[in-house]
Amino acid sequence: VPGIFKQSNFTVVTDSAIRTSYSQRSSYFPVIADHIHTVLTARSCNKLVFFPSYEFMQNVLSHFCERYPEEIFVQKRHMSEEERAEFLSEFDRQTEMTAFAVAGGVFSEGIDLTGERLGGVIVCGVSLPKVCTERELIRIHFENKERNGFDYAYLIPGMNKVLQSMGRVIRTESDVGYAVLMDERFAFASYRNCLPPHYSEIKTVCTQEELFSALQ
Repeated sequence: VPGIFKQSNFTVVTDSAIRTSYSQRSSYFPVIADHIHTVLTARSCNKLVFFPSYEFMQNVLSHFCERYPEEIFVQKRHMSEEERAEFLSEFDRQTEMTAFAVAGGVFSEGIDLTGERLGGVIVCGVSLPKVCTERELIRIHFENKERNGFDYAYLIPGMNKVLQSMGRVIRTESDVGYAVLMDERFAFASYRNCLPPHYSEIKTVCTQEELFSALQ
């Protein structure tokens, strides 16, 4: 379905310097923290940073807090309705806040932070589901039908979470903002093909300097 909003209102950047595969992510936690800080300094607005899991988020948060003094609002694993409402109300009270949340969670879908309430999102990783019996049955099912089982079991569900996270930014015709996709796999054709056509003008960067410049 074609996008109904001006493409010029939404800047999408792929940061291919980041690797978040399970075997590599631990060595990239400090790098991710540094690149997140670069994004935060590039534009003054409210930001949401999404991670594929709570564990991933806490690891990056630990490195971020060691390096930078910024206050970070963090989604808890179990939040009451009141706590969720209080979390969202910060976007009304502030103009330069940063919040860490989990992709596929309560703050990556079904919320409308219009206008200056949210100016950008950072998506760390491609949010692939964990390998489990159910996912493997789906993969085998489609491979038996001579289809790409990995895509149906893992890639498409993961990219759906990415799209939901990106979709928090532009909610009305007048909204303006950006999304930064942090993972080298976002530049791969199989992942890029999961993005809708109106995200076609994507900038790809490899350094913090390029990342900062792309958001200016």
